[in-house]
Amino acid sequence: MENTDGSIAIFGENHDILPYSIHLEPQLKLMHCKVPLPVRIVVLPDEKPQLLTVFIPDGPSYSYSYSYRFDLGSYSGQTPDSSVVYALPFITSNDSIVPKRADKLYIYNFLLPKYTPILAARGGIVAAVKFGQKNTRTINSNLIYVYHDDGTHACYENLDPEKSNAIVKVGQRVKVGETIGYFGENKKNPYFWFSVEYPAATNSETIPVTFLMGNRLVRPN
Repeated sequence: MENTDGSIAIFGENHDILPYSIHLEPQLKLMHCKVPLPVRIVVLPDEKPQLLTVFIPDGPSYSYSYSYRFDLGSYSGQTPDSSVVYALPFITSNDSIVPKRADKLYIYNFLLPKYTPILAARGGIVAAVKFGQKNTRTINSNLIYVYHDDGTHACYENLDPEKSNAIVKVGQRVKVGETIGYFGENKKNPYFWFSVEYPAATNSETIPVTFLMGNRLVRPN
């Protein structure tokens, strides 16, 4: 929005129930901003637009553009406490079912029987229930996000859309061990995926997870 003094006000809106962090990267010509750029801004839930920043002209032939991305949670500049212990997101008596890191990120996969009940590994608020989404690992990335009190969120991925669709809804608070869905094994993606993420300086990053398996603590390498 252009103000009467010629400055450009940039607003953001968050109609969700949880905070989001926006990474705003402007390209300014003959303009400046009072905060260092690019900038990470927390947008709290609110029905009204929230002022993010203002671009101020330095001359008559100014121009601007910007790109942005948003991530679930409030950016604090701090790395979350990785000593938090998570329950296994399913019940098993098979000690051979152990988490394995899928790649350089802290994303863990489990080889489970189809329709295994998926449980909340930590209590929190259901932030998203998505079915039929695409990502780099699967064609149909059916997933649920659960937001935790420390600003992190867990991603439960590759769920069965028919059996999982009506179990939980966005905004619902779930307890650790509560059923939130069912594993949806298929030929193209035989694994259940689990990760914990938080809003870092420019995007959402995964953190290492310690699982409680029986009376043992396991942190996969």
